[in-house]
Formats: sequence, C-alpha cells, structure tokens
Amino acid sequence: MFVKSDALEVFIAPVRDELDDPTWYFELDAAPSGTMWGGLSNNSKGDTAYCVDERNCAAAGPLPCNGTHAFAHGMTAATNATARGWRSDLFVPWGIFADEFRPAGGRPWPHWRLNFYRYDYPDGPEKPFELTAWSPTHDASFHVPARFGRATLV
Repeated sequence: MFVKSDALEVFIAPVRDELDDPTWYFELDAAPSGTMWGGLSNNSKGDTAYCVDERNCAAAGPLPCNGTHAFAHGMTAATNATARGWRSDLFVPWGIFADEFRPAGGRPWPHWRLNFYRYDYPDGPEKPFELTAWSPTHDASFHVPARFGRATLV
C-alpha cells in the first residue's frame, strides 16, 4: 500500500523545552488507499516513557494495528481520493502520549516538535517521485529531529 504510492508522513513529539530536539517521536503515515502505518522512533536511545503512553506502547517499533483505518488509542486515518488528488484526515488522540504531556486543566502541553512530508508520484509509480516537507531536513532522510518544526499550543 505504500510502495511507490503517494503518502503523507507526520512526525510528532512533545518536548520539555521549546528548543529541545525530540529523542522519541511518532511517525504516522497515510496513503490514498486509507492505509495508515504508525511507528515509534528512537533517535537517541532514550526512554519510551519520555513521550509515549508507556502502558500501551512500551517499546520502539510498529504500533498495534490492523493495517487499515483503525489503530491503537483510537487513532484513525480517513482518505478521499478524487481525479484531482487525495486528502487524508488523521486523528491523533492525546492518549498516545504519556500522562505528563496530555492536557491538564484544559490546557495542552505547550512544546511540540513536528514535521509533515509528502511523497508524490505525479507521472506514475514508475517515474521519479517528488518530496515536499513543511520543515525540510536538507538530508536524504526525513528522520532528522533537529530539523523538525516547532509548534506552541496555548
């Protein structure tokens, strides 16, 4: 479902300080077929309790899922393909993150690092693909947490 296919990739992690680079982050990928893949990446051999709900996702690797549409913690992916393109709506619940990063008193955790990437095959799957990033990594890999964008939730 993801081989030589258009895809949206989202990388997201809470951080303790707005200038911190994440050590653990979620990668959530969606394709026009409605397929979603979720994984937890460790780029510095940190502690999973730092950014995930350690009761339900205690180690790096793929999150439990059935391959399409429904995922652990109530995550969902909904896609709509048309002749002009496709749209993906991802629902990422607070429950995937450790308790300390969930909203407290109605206020969300303020410091986040995230990025959005797009693979596009405008001339078909056998032709070269195009990459687009919200915050370019300037690297052959999207997995460069120091280049993730910053978001502040208030």
